[in-house]
Amino acid sequence: LNGTFIVAGVADEEKGSAYGTEYLMEENLIDCDYAIIPDIGGNMKMVDVAEKGVLDLNIITHGISAHGSTPEKGENAISKMAEVIKILENYEFTFEKHRFLSPPTMNIGVIEGGMASNMVPDKCSIEVNVRYLPSQTSEGIIADIKSIINEKINGVEVETGYDLKPTAVDPENILVEKIVEKTEFVTGEKPELIGLGGATVCKTFIQKGIPAVGWSPGPDDVA
Repeated sequence: LNGTFIVAGVADEEKGSAYGTEYLMEENLIDCDYAIIPDIGGNMKMVDVAEKGVLDLNIITHGISAHGSTPEKGENAISKMAEVIKILENYEFTFEKHRFLSPPTMNIGVIEGGMASNMVPDKCSIEVNVRYLPSQTSEGIIADIKSIINEKINGVEVETGYDLKPTAVDPENILVEKIVEKTEFVTGEKPELIGLGGATVCKTFIQKGIPAVGWSPGPDDVA
């Protein structure tokens, strides 16, 4: 591939790249036709060509505060949240299988609620992380989850946090073909095309119309 080779060491990748890749591209400090993100390790044996979407949801239940000696006078927001969690644990995604990506997932990562053991809590919240496929939309997932919860439990709020769309490149793109060809020539081993449940800066480039893949030397656990 002929042209200029640009190397950028970027900040803020774990929090959306507003002060890293996004900033550099907005300031026209990065202007390219293709991008390689050396973020996946794997000793050059893998090329990341697809990534799931990342959706964070904040779910809040409300109750009525009361003293612990008379809990019947209140409504326990934590108990209500326990019902919400059961619904989420039994939730089944609607999706089409993807060539490179595993099925969508959901993780309940944070829970907060209550002030003291002798008080009926009037509020409880959880943070939920969803990894979804190109055949799905965040809007569709949110609407479905809201509908299922509201069928059984009243007064539950579902707020959208982080939302990164699924991205992918054509596996027959010239960038992918050249990486596979040259890696096999140098190492004697043909790298595998893979998809990730995680998100890399590939998304930033792909969303701006620039084909980008993850590929790098080095093991998985070394920067």
